Order: sequence, then C-alpha cells, then structure tokens
Amino acid sequence: MKFSRRHGKVIFSIFLLTLSFSFFGMSKAPKNAKKSQTASAIEEEPASIFESLFQTWAIQKSQISDKMKAIGLADDPVSELPEKMQLEIHGKPVDLKPQYTVDAFLQKQVKDLIKQYKPDYAAFVAIEPETGRVLAFVSSAQKKTYRSNVALAATYPAASVFKMVTASAAIETKQFKSNSEISFSGNNHTLYRRNVNSQKVDRWTRSMSLKEAFGKSVNTVFAKIGLFHVGGHTLQAYAEKFGFNHSLHFDLPVSESRAIIPDNDWGVAEAASGFTTDIMMSPVQGAMMAAAIANDGVMMEPYVVHKLFDGKGELQYKAKPKILRTVLGHEAADEVKKLMNETVEHGTSKKFFKPFIKLAQVQEWDVGGKTGSLTGLHPFGKYDWFVGYANFQGKKVAVSALTIHEKYWKVKSAFLARRAFESFLKSHYIVPKSLRSKYALIK
Repeated sequence: MKFSRRHGKVIFSIFLLTLSFSFFGMSKAPKNAKKSQTASAIEEEPASIFESLFQTWAIQKSQISDKMKAIGLADDPVSELPEKMQLEIHGKPVDLKPQYTVDAFLQKQVKDLIKQYKPDYAAFVAIEPETGRVLAFVSSAQKKTYRSNVALAATYPAASVFKMVTASAAIETKQFKSNSEISFSGNNHTLYRRNVNSQKVDRWTRSMSLKEAFGKSVNTVFAKIGLFHVGGHTLQAYAEKFGFNHSLHFDLPVSESRAIIPDNDWGVAEAASGFTTDIMMSPVQGAMMAAAIANDGVMMEPYVVHKLFDGKGELQYKAKPKILRTVLGHEAADEVKKLMNETVEHGTSKKFFKPFIKLAQVQEWDVGGKTGSLTGLHPFGKYDWFVGYANFQGKKVAVSALTIHEKYWKVKSAFLARRAFESFLKSHYIVPKSLRSKYALIK
C-alpha cells in the first residue's frame, strides 16, 4: 500500500488527538476499577502516552546497581534493602527515598519460614513474570562468618534445574513433545557411561515419556537427549538464551551464572542431565528461568527499585518493564509447562504439593516446577533447589528457592516454595471458605 501526504496528515492528527487524551487524564482507570487484594505489592499504573514516548530520567539504572554494590549488599547474607540512598542528579548528590517492588507480606512470610527451620544457608527470590518486578528477596546464613549474599551469589551447582535448558532445546529444535518416548537402561538418579552410550534394546531396557523423565529427574534420559539429539553446540546456545554467561543489568549486584558445555561426549551428557558441578547458577537466575516459561517464553529484565523520590516528594526515577530476550516460542514454552506440571503432580516434589495440587486442579490453576540436588563446595553442603511458577487464573508468580545443608536436612526447598505460593494467594486471590477447610491450607 502506498501512503500519500493526506494519509500522513490523518495519522498525525490521530496521534495528536490520542496525545491530548493522555494529557487530560483520559487514559486513567475508572475510579470504581477493581484493585488488588493487597497494598504491599505495588500495582503498575498505566503510563500516559507522553511518558511512554518522551519521559527520560536523570538517574540511570546503572547508578542504582553501583550504589547497591557500594553499600556492600552482595557481601552480607542478611542485608536489607536501604531505606535511603544518595545518587547524583546533574552532577549534584541528592538524597532519595526508594519505593521497592517487594510484596511485604510475601517477604515476611518467607523470612519467618526460613527463620523457623534454620537451614544452614538459604535464598528465596520471587518475580512477577510479565514485568520482571521482584516480589521477594531473602538471603540467610546461620554462620556469622559467611560473607556473601546467598541470593546474589552464583557459586551453586544448577544440578537438575539445568534439565529445563535441555528439555527446551529438545522441544524447540528437535520437535520433542511432552509425551515423546525415550528408551534407556539404568536407575533414575545415577549416571553411568555404559547406560548413556548403549543403543541396544534388551530385557533391561525401559521406556519413559519426556514428561515423566523430567518430573522424576531421570539423569540417563536427559544425558541421552543431550548427547544423541540436542548436541553440545545447541545446548550451549540455549543455556545462553536462558541467561547463563551474561552479566545481568539488575538493580542488585548479582553474580553471573556460568555454563560452559564441554566439547566431548561425556561432558555433554553430564551437562544435559545437570549431573555436574561445573554449571553454576544464582537464585535470581533460577527465578528468571521459571518466569520466562510462565511468561510464554519471554524473559523480562528484573528490577527491585520501582521509584525514587527526592526530599520534596518529587519523582526522580521510575522503572519500566523491559524485555530482556525471547527464550522460547509460545508453543515450546507450553510444552515445558507440561513437564513442570509433572514435577509437582507426580514427580520429585509431589509429596510437598499434594494437597495444594488438589486445590489447584479444582480452581484450574497452573502450577509447575523443577527440583535439583547435588553436593557443592562454595559453601560446602548438600544443595537443594526448587524453581517454579504458579498462575492463579492470570495472577502469576515465579520463584526460586535454594537451601544448603552441611550435615542434616532441615527443610526442603519445594516445601518453602509451596508455602510461598500459599502466601502469594493470601495477598492476591480469594479462595472460597469451603475449599479452604476441605484442603486444610490457605486459612
């Protein structure tokens, strides 16, 4: 279609008319519009067209992250977000009061839960998938000598959480489906060369769907998928799509998650199954991975500083949601959701989610996750992950829970995640009283 000068004038007139509506408040929500059940989580008001197109702030996001790093947030396992911060505006230092994205109720519930069970080390991060807003950010260490924020460090083996990457690559590049069958020999949680390399079928060979293998975290199946279907180069590419090996433009000084896939067959098999200590991940990274799946394959840039006000109460900075990258297509993300559903319904975290899932099925909620466990060194202990999401009829949250235990298990990360989902429900969703009593939760 060719556009004449007349067409241009019409388009420009429509633009000016729409712009005038925004100036006179025509884009505001009606006064009787339904509001959130909680005041603790910040609701994003619609921006005017003027603000969306022309508004710029003198404060840059990099200034905020530099300030958070300077105050030592990454070096303190129990540090709190500062109530005030001083940043330069046009070359002059200005005292500013931040407004954070954190949901106060969810944050307190998770902190109290970790305080109750006292794991040696713990971290919990919750993100709103559609925007990247950080809803909870908790770090804990029982050892007073430990000098690192557990939620921001990336010295933790990703373990079987990395199966999310392998599954995503297989689904999108090799047309795997959740019901695709894979033949293998061996136990679920071991990894031996003879079982991975063998292609023969005998009386010990069994078959399992991709969904079941993911839910039960079967190492040999994912090693075979990585070695014989996906390959090292594609696995590396999808690791980077999910955010590994990228520095993160985040308000808080989070360390870079690392995943270098070896160029030998056994190295690919170990990486694809997560049976390696060479792939390292932060809890922030885990929450972002789950959020990307919940957001139909689109990963948003996380942020925790929503607004900054000066001493006069004038707004000096306001964060805006920003797409970081597209990790997966919509259809592939839907298949990965089916795998993650299996984890909480019939897989490795079934016993922690059983009553919750019964209620979720009644209410038609979408809940999924991936567990991972492995012994690590920094700090030393048994690492336990749960990375997942919940969609309560359109209200979504993605979480990453990590607990590290030196000698004895004190609490499972899947349990923390389920309790966090319940706390999120209390803030944002009303469950009928009849169902509350029937399933004995969310009281």
